[in-house]
Amino acid sequence: MFETADLLLTPVTPGPPHGHDGPGTRINTSLTWAFNLSGHPAISIPAGFDSCGLPVGLQAVARHGREADLVAAARLISTAVEVAPWPP
Repeated sequence: MFETADLLLTPVTPGPPHGHDGPGTRINTSLTWAFNLSGHPAISIPAGFDSCGLPVGLQAVARHGREADLVAAARLISTAVEVAPWPP
């Protein structure tokens, strides 16, 4: 994939976060594990809140050895995404 793309953007998780009591019957595996295993540099960027007021994260992943590209992209994304204040 990185032969044709410099950066990969994914959600951090495929669903909403669970509370302090744990996931219960909901299975919600983080989408970060593949990049932990492959050694690709990755970062989670706050991307606002869903309709229930739960936080949403955007994961950016870069090519091996391209950490500077990743940091630059994270800065750009974090200034472009308007994160609303915590819901009342």
